[in-house]
Amino acid sequence: MNHDEMIEVIQAHKDGKTIQLRHKNQPKWVDFSKPLWNFDNTDYRVKPEPREFYIDLNSNGTVQCGLPVRASDGSASSLASETIKVREVIE
Repeated sequence: MNHDEMIEVIQAHKDGKTIQLRHKNQPKWVDFSKPLWNFDNTDYRVKPEPREFYIDLNSNGTVQCGLPVRASDGSASSLASETIKVREVIE
C-alpha cells in the first residue's frame, strides 16, 4: 500500500467504516474492529458494499440484467413479466 491508501483506510476506520484485513499472501479477508496497522505484514481495505441489480424476465422468455435503474415507483419496464432484485454476497 502507498501512503495515500494507508491514510484512506485509516480515515475510513475513523469514520466508522468496517475494516477488513488479511495477512500478506493469504486469500481471505476478515472483519477487524481494532486494527493494529501493521502495513508491512498485513493488507487492509474498507469492507466492500454488496452490489444490487435487477433481472427482468420478459414474457417472450428473454432475460435482461442491469443496474438498479427503475421508474420512480420502482416498477420495471413494461416488457418484463417478472423482476428479481439481486444482492451480491461478499465472502
